[in-house]
Formats: sequence, C-alpha cells, structure tokens
Amino acid sequence: MPSDDGLAALALVSFDAGQLSASLPDGESPVTVAVEQIREAAAGLSGDGVQVYTAGPAATTADLVSAFGGIDGTLLLVAGVAVLLILLVVYRSPVLPFFVLLTAGFALTTASLVVYLLADADVVTLDGQGQGILSILVVGAATDYSLLLVARYREELRRHDDRYDAMRRAWRQTLEPVAASAATVVLGLLCLLLADIGPTRGLGPVTAVGIVSAVLAALTFLPALLVLPGRTSPGEHGRWVFWPGIPRVGSRGPEVTGVWARVARLVGRRPVAVGVLSTLVLVVLAAFAPTLDTGGVSQTDTFLDRVESVVGGEALARHFPAGSGSPTLVVAPESELAAVTSAVEAADGVSSVVPTLDDGGQPRVSDGRVQLQVTLDDAADSPPPRTPSPRCAPTWTPSTATCWSAGRRRRPSTSGSTRRPTGTGSSR
Repeated sequence: MPSDDGLAALALVSFDAGQLSASLPDGESPVTVAVEQIREAAAGLSGDGVQVYTAGPAATTADLVSAFGGIDGTLLLVAGVAVLLILLVVYRSPVLPFFVLLTAGFALTTASLVVYLLADADVVTLDGQGQGILSILVVGAATDYSLLLVARYREELRRHDDRYDAMRRAWRQTLEPVAASAATVVLGLLCLLLADIGPTRGLGPVTAVGIVSAVLAALTFLPALLVLPGRTSPGEHGRWVFWPGIPRVGSRGPEVTGVWARVARLVGRRPVAVGVLSTLVLVVLAAFAPTLDTGGVSQTDTFLDRVESVVGGEALARHFPAGSGSPTLVVAPESELAAVTSAVEAADGVSSVVPTLDDGGQPRVSDGRVQLQVTLDDAADSPPPRTPSPRCAPTWTPSTATCWSAGRRRRPSTSGSTRRPTGTGSSR
C-alpha cells in the first residue's frame, strides 16, 4: 500500500491474537519469533536510501519482551540490596538483616512453588508481569511482618531472661496485627478476580498466595532462626544475633524513649482526638483524588531506547494516518455492509474504511458477516479527548457498528462486535 506522498509503502501482516499468550516448546512466544523472522527477512531490503521498519502491536510486543527479558532477576536483586541497606540502618546489626532476608527468600520460594503448581494445573493465569510483581510483593511483605516480630521479640528480651518465653510472648502479640493486615491485603488482591483481562484476573490469586507465604514465613521460619542460635540455658545465650545492641534484662529500649515513644503515649492518652485529626488529614488528601490522571502512557513511551517499533511507528505517522499500523476491525452482517460503512466513515477520527477482500477481490463473507478494516487518524493507544463528541450517520441506526472520536472507540454496539488485530506494519 503506497502512501499519498509516494515516499513510503505499507505492508500489513495479521496475527492470531490468541497466540499472544501461547508458548512454543522452547518457551518463546510465537508472535515474538515471527516478528524476529520478519525483521531478519526485511533487513536485506534496506539500502540505497531505503529504510525498512517492522512496527505495529506485534512488533511492540516483541520489543517489550526483549526489553523486559531477565528483568525479574534484576528487580529481585535491586529489592534485596535496598532491603539489606535499610535493615542495616534500622537494626545496626550485621546479623539480623540476613535473618530477615532469609525469611523473605523462604517466603518467595514457597510462593513460587505454590503458584507454579496452580499455573501448571490451569487454575491461575501467570505471565511475566505477574512473576515480577510476585517477587517484589513477597519480599516487601515478608520484610514488613518480620520487622514487627523482631521488634516485639527485642522488647520481650528486656523483660524475660528465657528467650523461648520471650519469643512466645512476642509471637502472640505479633499474630493478631499481622494476620489482620495480611487478611486485608489478600481480600483487596482477590478483587482482581473481577477484572476482564485474563492476566490481570490471574494476578489476584497469585499475589494473594505471596502474601500468605510471607505471613507463614514470618511467623514460623523467622522465630526459629531467632531462638535456635546459642545454648538452651537462659541468660545471654541466643541474644548475640542483636549484637552490638544486645537487649539485656532490665535495660531500657528505644520503645520507651525518643520521639516515637512520646507519640505512642500521646495516642494512648487521647485516642479519639488523634483518630479524628488523622481522619481529617486523610480526607484532605483524598480530595485530590479527582485530579489523578488514569490515562496512563502509550506503549511507545514505556521504552527508554529508540527501539525499531517506535521508530517505525513514527515513520508510519509521517506518511500514513497514525492508526495504519493497528487498524480497527468492525464485523457486520453482509446485508448491512453499505449502511455500516457509511456510518463508520461519518464517525470522527476515521481516515478510511475498506472491507477485507477474498482472493477474488470481493468482500470476504463468513457466516453471513463481513469484516471492515477501519484506519483511524490517531494511534490506537492515543488518549481520548477530554470532551468527546462522537457522531454517527443520522440516517441509520447502528446495530452493528461503533462510533469513534479522535481515534478511540466511544460507544460499543449491542449486537455487533469490534476487535483489533495484532498486526505488524512495515513501512519503507
């Protein structure tokens, strides 16, 4: 398909959208492999002032897979180093931070095993995004719960000579707040089960398993790590894990001195006043919620480098309507082809409407329906206008079409359907 200015040509390649979540025997995505093969084949066409780019949704997906490949390990390493530095500052001990990190690692291992079994049994849907979120969530939650248990244990060691007795009391005091916090988080995460998108829906139970694993590790594995080192006799044995700030019986801890101790006493004396004031502050902050921009960013803006799909998309926009690389498909009854075509052409943001043709050059008919390829003026992931004003042809009541404004779908039909193909456009 040549451009109007005669400086570029466009070739569209359609993919089965169901292949996006599929995997080849080697674990690779069939769409990603196909895009790589297209790029290798198209590389020989470049030269003599001709540039060939592979762009469109499929190419963007392939570039995203390449950009995020191996990011799970990087995220986990960065999170581990950050947690270690914070714990070194908080505990001022060379031993305790590693106990907490071991607990987080145990929790992550447990969660990964359970999630693997659930995904293998097709109970949950797991993708790369879910794996990355699970790692960070489990490390953060396990560290949070461990901090509370360690703080309570250190307090009880100042009151009890026997570390086992101190741990029993600390564990009981920690159980209720940790369980309540975890239950709240789990219930919130399970709300993702109401999502329409499969990977997002699967993210709910996956992350809920992570939170449960963090609780179990913090309340079972960590207590064992804290009390087992040292001999079984009372006294200083087993307290060396807090070195150099060893909590001795009868000593005063930071929980009874300092700023936070005064804050705690204030809350204890005036709980109602503090509660009302805290609520007012939260209400003031919540008043800014309507200013939140939920439009997000386009897929091309997620790349830090100038990947081929971005450069190719810009080339498409220079020579073709911005939506050329990702045409919208409108499915309509064959008997209403002319009426649907007129209605779609009259909609704002539509550049062109052409039916999908068969080998004989006629509109392809399947089960009494035809398919229209609608090219929009704007890119498929462009933000909608703040004051949309969709319009359709007033002489026809759309039963199978959709109205657009500024390249975005505005009013879906009640009996027809629209869908976007996962296509790859090559411009040169």
